[in-house]
Amino acid sequence: MPVGRQMKLTVPLSALVDTAVALLRANAPAGGAPYFGCFSGGKDSVVIKRLAELAGVPVQWHYNVIIDAPELMRFIRDVHPDVEWLYSRHGPFFRRIRQKLMVPTRWRRWCCREYKHVLGPKGCTRLLGIRCEESFSRLERYTQDVMPRPAGRLEVYPIRLWNMDHVWRFIDEQKIPYCSLYDEGFDRLGCVGCPLASSAHRRIEFARWPRYEKFWRAACEYVVSERERRGLTPPPRFSEGDAMRWSFDHWMTL
Repeated sequence: MPVGRQMKLTVPLSALVDTAVALLRANAPAGGAPYFGCFSGGKDSVVIKRLAELAGVPVQWHYNVIIDAPELMRFIRDVHPDVEWLYSRHGPFFRRIRQKLMVPTRWRRWCCREYKHVLGPKGCTRLLGIRCEESFSRLERYTQDVMPRPAGRLEVYPIRLWNMDHVWRFIDEQKIPYCSLYDEGFDRLGCVGCPLASSAHRRIEFARWPRYEKFWRAACEYVVSERERRGLTPPPRFSEGDAMRWSFDHWMTL
């Protein structure tokens, strides 16, 4: 586990593991069909993958490719070769920005809808590493360990009530490999430049991976110039009155 992490377990880990294993077995798809496993390569994903192994349930794991850190992508490729890589039907992400003439923001999160939220086939049972500790919105949205979704789908969240200390204790006890970025101070791994992160965090990411900053900056500049060329108004929250020009630098402050 990352150096310096202290364990503060309010609920015994063993009880949570037993509950998660029982949940996975009880909700396994009928007829021996596999779960549709959602795998991001992060700490929560490696935990639910090991829990599924302990439960002895079949899972087909899927990773949605977008703009993750190179270290994370190498980790998935090298350590989890059984995970299938899924590419969006919308094509490469930065090309999609140019097609939509819209850079995603926390108020316009079309990127998640088009690239991250792959539902799987109708009637499937999806397995996700959702944890409510991560945000109030998740606590409000994910009120049960098993929830129905459109088209007859079910979603199962075996670590919904785990906290971060439970996750790292389980990884440590089970000796589960994890992405090296956690040992370098990254608490959460996701899309580089994600608009849901703070501007300070995005600047840390861009300092680490300047190539991604170049991609984001070029995309913003294209959207600005092309919308101006077509006489289109800036998208909501991209300007503060007529005085501010919306740009990459302004996007970073949103």
